Amino acid sequence: MKSYLSIDLDYWFYYSSPKSINSLKRILDQVKNIPDKLLVDEHHNLLDQINSSQCDKIIHVDYHQDLVFETKGPFGKVGDKIECGNFLYFVNNKENIDFDWYYPDCDECIKKGLGFCMDLSYKPLAKNNFVYKNQKRKCGLPTNKELENVTSVGIAFSFDYLVIDYDRINHFMKVLKWLIEIFDFETVKGTMINYPLMNDWEEGQEILYLLGE
Repeated sequence: MKSYLSIDLDYWFYYSSPKSINSLKRILDQVKNIPDKLLVDEHHNLLDQINSSQCDKIIHVDYHQDLVFETKGPFGKVGDKIECGNFLYFVNNKENIDFDWYYPDCDECIKKGLGFCMDLSYKPLAKNNFVYKNQKRKCGLPTNKELENVTSVGIAFSFDYLVIDYDRINHFMKVLKWLIEIFDFETVKGTMINYPLMNDWEEGQEILYLLGE
């Protein structure tokens, strides 16, 4: 069994219920020595890595499901463009892959439908949205045991969904330092430098300072 671990930082930094970043540190510590790891700006840029991983399971840690089925609706057809909210639909051989989605908040992500990446008229729980071999959703995070078979790791900043306000800036700075330890300084700097708000607020200058700008 080979598992692919997909992590979106919006799990910890989006909407009204930010989660303790210590839980992220636990996961990063377990997978930091895996050779096949990738850091990207937007989540759909992990698609090639997922397809080359030959995984049997995708462990998706994200505020959003990032999976919609092929249909027309208020936002068009899913096949029109691969983007962060639909890229998991385009995984090769998905009918032979298990898919576990871990989300941070049941009220926001499920009951209010904010984690489904679509208008509720899409009926996200309909049978034709179950395109993987097995699909599960769980509130919380994977255990260390569930991460034992991870052979590839992809981490996305997802800048449009990062809410880094005054109360969260110190937590975000810690995450950046952890990522620098796991990847390297130039990789994190090169990925982070395109953050559209970097030059718009005081905390952004603090991040730039950390990254050597």
